[in-house]
Amino acid sequence: MKILLHCLKETNWPAVRERMLALYPDQKSNLTGYKQVWDQLLLLEPELTGKQVGIETVNLLGEVVKESLDSIAQQEKNSEEQIYVETFMIPAGDEPNYTMAALPWPVIVGLGISDKIMGNYSITDIVCHCLYELTFYGFTEMAVNNYSFEGDCRYKYKVSKIRHFWLDSYFSKERQKVKRQ
Repeated sequence: MKILLHCLKETNWPAVRERMLALYPDQKSNLTGYKQVWDQLLLLEPELTGKQVGIETVNLLGEVVKESLDSIAQQEKNSEEQIYVETFMIPAGDEPNYTMAALPWPVIVGLGISDKIMGNYSITDIVCHCLYELTFYGFTEMAVNNYSFEGDCRYKYKVSKIRHFWLDSYFSKERQKVKRQ
């Protein structure tokens, strides 16, 4: 099974940049930040935990949509329904899922990529969705460490779906300061 670091090394920044703009056109002003994160991730030693990246294309009700992203983008132009991609970490056992955004980056680059995900998304798309998710709260690990998740509507939404939870044992002492909702 590939890990995210392998996917990062199998694509290149120009391809990721182009696809990032196609998937997340509102992120044009953040491309410099994504490039800096890209460069940092390539240098990390992955922490292999047996956990995997989860990616699902869902509607606002959280229902999984089984169509390709490109056909969804075309449908969105013609409809009121909003579709988005949810990226998360799948645990390696009975533990709960976690939001990927607050995990240490060596854990993130060590996450496995299942054959199913590889079959549903291109390597470049996987990298783009993971970059978007892990930088949601900032473009450095320090920015994530310093982020106050209290009152964050995205955090509440994920918790309310009983899908993503924070687990203190995954975080450094700095991250343990984050209050749970």
